[in-house]
Amino acid sequence: MGVLIKIILYPIFFLIIAIVGYVLFLWASTIHDSVNEGSKYGFTIGNSQYQAYLSVMELKSDYPNLVIYTYVPSTSGGNEIHLKLEHDFKVLEIHEQWRVYFKGDGEYSNSIRLNFLKGKLNDLYRHRQYYELP
Repeated sequence: MGVLIKIILYPIFFLIIAIVGYVLFLWASTIHDSVNEGSKYGFTIGNSQYQAYLSVMELKSDYPNLVIYTYVPSTSGGNEIHLKLEHDFKVLEIHEQWRVYFKGDGEYSNSIRLNFLKGKLNDLYRHRQYYELP
């Protein structure tokens, strides 16, 4: 009888340990970080848009699929429109918010949102997760 209990309980025990370990990994690897002073992720609050652009271009060497989006108000009164921007500073500088997605189109789980005020980086928000939310 003791052997039968071990045969049943050991796999259940290891399954529980694996699930707990995976949940702890997801929790430890998820980033939700707001920055409104100092420097982080290669950006410095208060720097010009052009300096932030240069930082984005440095990131592009590590993330070749990197894309930049912004959100603009809908003219029909609906939700905001997700607008993909070129990697040209002349196109980017007119927008007060850039959303930099590291893995490319449709990959929103690894990004930095840059908010500008009067041409200066006002704050940033870093987001990363290794799972999809329902």
